[in-house]
Amino acid sequence: MHRSSEDQKISRELVTELMAEQLGHDPRLTEKITPKFPVGCRRMTPGSGYLQSLVKPNVQVVAESAVAITEDGVVDESGNEHKVDVIICATGFDVSFKPHFEVSGRN
Repeated sequence: MHRSSEDQKISRELVTELMAEQLGHDPRLTEKITPKFPVGCRRMTPGSGYLQSLVKPNVQVVAESAVAITEDGVVDESGNEHKVDVIICATGFDVSFKPHFEVSGRN
């Protein structure tokens, strides 16, 4: 195994354990939130305090897709309505950025 592959494996294990710890070792949350992509290509962990906020007693994490917005909340793909005060739509980050230097590699 190449050293970088071993480093990648160790880094991923450390990040995964750190995330699980911050999620209170909740198996459902840990499975849903731990990224499947390798360390180094994108940010592995959210900002400080984010994971800990997901296990607070006043927080409910819904991992299903939203299919409708009602006057009182959001309906998930199972048909459950989640009453909310605020809906924030965030689709991710801008992937159109191109650095001023050449990036080369596979594909």
